Amino acid sequence: MNIPESIKEIIQNLKNQDNRCTHLPVFCIQRKRRDFGYTEECSDNFIWMIDGEEADEEEIAACEKWDDNEQPKGAWKQYYLERWETVQACFTEKGAEDYIRADGHNLGETRVYVNSGYRNRETEAIRDFLLSLD
Repeated sequence: MNIPESIKEIIQNLKNQDNRCTHLPVFCIQRKRRDFGYTEECSDNFIWMIDGEEADEEEIAACEKWDDNEQPKGAWKQYYLERWETVQACFTEKGAEDYIRADGHNLGETRVYVNSGYRNRETEAIRDFLLSLD
């Protein structure tokens, strides 16, 4: 069987990578997301909004000096919670790093998070097949 070089590289990475003490690791590329619409009681995170637009650095400095009685019309705090959203999954850490290099500029803040493919028969079968090719 003629195995493409790209598949050989994946096989070598599967054999040699740090699996993070995880059975059947799946390297997930995640980006940080902000979910807006929360109240002050639900979140300590906020951005300043002025006339429907996020305030710039100069406006933020001015906003920080206001109290609730002095706040100008059209300015308010928009509260949010942060979460990590998986945008891609890879067999190898190198695959995850390559993806971030290729498309990370579209994702904002990213990280590689390792999930497990435990009891995922498809992931296990494909991984076992790849490792059998060497």
